[in-house]
Amino acid sequence: MAIDLSRQEQAVSQLKEEFDRLNSQFDAILKAQGVTVADLRAESLDNLPPALKAKLDEARAAAQRAGEERKGHAQTELGAASGARPAPRAGAIRL
Repeated sequence: MAIDLSRQEQAVSQLKEEFDRLNSQFDAILKAQGVTVADLRAESLDNLPPALKAKLDEARAAAQRAGEERKGHAQTELGAASGARPAPRAGAIRL
């Protein structure tokens, strides 16, 4: 079990290093473009070009459909599993 914990700690440290590297790249891109994080947060969806808005709406609809589909599959699987009786134990008498 200690081995698994050390592997997990190692994986977490690798992820932190990757996250720091990506953050520094993101900061460099923002600096090169002359944009701040506050500018990104303040940007409204109303200011997007119509083509980009349409793509965003399509992506949201696709994500919504995918989520509903996964939810339906999970409920179907849950319903099928809950209706099945477990096998009786050997030597047990059903009352």
